Amino acid sequence: MKLNQQTAALVLCTLLGVSIFAGCGAAEQRPALEKIEYTNLNDSGSRELLKELLSDTGVSDERVQSFFRRVDRFHDSVKQEWLTDGFEEAELLYTKYDPYAMQDEWTAKNGMFPGYNCRITAMNLFGDFLSVSADSQINTGEDVLFVDEETLKTDPDALGGSSLADFRALYSSMKAEDTTEIKRHVQTVQEEWASRGVTFRENERIRLITVFFHDKPTEEESLLFVGHVGVLLTAEDGTLYALIVDYRNADWAYTVYALKDGAVLWQREYQDYVGMKCPGDGYLYILKQEGEGDYKAIQIERLDAEGNAAMSRTLSADRLVLSCGMTVHPENGRLMLFGKGVAASRNQYNVYVMELDQDMREISVDVRRFCYKKDYSFSVCPMPDGSVSLFSNGSGDEQQEGVPVMVPFEALQQTDRNGIELR
Repeated sequence: MKLNQQTAALVLCTLLGVSIFAGCGAAEQRPALEKIEYTNLNDSGSRELLKELLSDTGVSDERVQSFFRRVDRFHDSVKQEWLTDGFEEAELLYTKYDPYAMQDEWTAKNGMFPGYNCRITAMNLFGDFLSVSADSQINTGEDVLFVDEETLKTDPDALGGSSLADFRALYSSMKAEDTTEIKRHVQTVQEEWASRGVTFRENERIRLITVFFHDKPTEEESLLFVGHVGVLLTAEDGTLYALIVDYRNADWAYTVYALKDGAVLWQREYQDYVGMKCPGDGYLYILKQEGEGDYKAIQIERLDAEGNAAMSRTLSADRLVLSCGMTVHPENGRLMLFGKGVAASRNQYNVYVMELDQDMREISVDVRRFCYKKDYSFSVCPMPDGSVSLFSNGSGDEQQEGVPVMVPFEALQQTDRNGIELR
């Protein structure tokens, strides 16, 4: 049994906001992923995809248009070369932009206007799916919404039609017990939302994902507040994939869950997790490192809708540090692998594109050389038309500052395979 082609999850959180907003940061922790895929919604492909998903879930056209007007305001306030071209892949912390430089650009264009953080953006999109009773009683703690309300004084339409009273009922801090017991905090949130008259309209295609922080502003006071929030959209069959990482021991434990209608369909545990891909061919792929030493191979495991391993292949190279992304070619429907194989000490900066047949066997492979300012952290980015481009901020050579560049794969010089193969 295959998964539907569009089975996926799309999370919208803090799309417009910048990192200084109160409550929108996160405590530093060891990352679970080595790669991310992201978009700034500045291309027609990703915008149309999001519009379609939002419309299918029942988000009103007015709220969608309100959202994109503020996306465009953000785009107009920052340097265009910082923004993506569709969905792009990057290593953690190596996106095209520096968030602090982006904040400076926003301030230069907008003065003291704070912008639109995760709470405002989520309320704009999700507001039709919650309601608050007229006699709502808010037992709040410390005010954590003062920056949000500065934005809403200037731009009250940013909530997409929802009221400030509803916004406060959903997001105001809550007095809580001084405990680390999660069940007690969950109970506090449920009881407080009930007293505030906050209810949610059930819709399996859209969810509000709310992250509560526990804080003690004083010795006497303990509270919970919404430190981050996002909107989760599901496509077609409603299956969601979630990765849970257990940091409590040195070995780590990675568990992939398939979720549907609030139930766990299946789960699988892994060590040495690298990535999880749902490229659109009907399967979920798990990419994990294999072997010892610096030059590990990458095992690619294909899972069906029941979580069974339907097929497995191993991508390897000759003494290269490998990365691997996946997509489906929009014209021929073939699965494509793309990535890089780098050994900076030997001046090896290789980029590969590989086409596979339905049994995950290699049909063709094209390897090219990309060396710009000795930057080994460059990104390999799939484009909407099925091509691949390379992005580098030129940060590899500390002696010479580089200029950010994006280069089409086809413009690069071909080179040897350097042992890059799928077996």
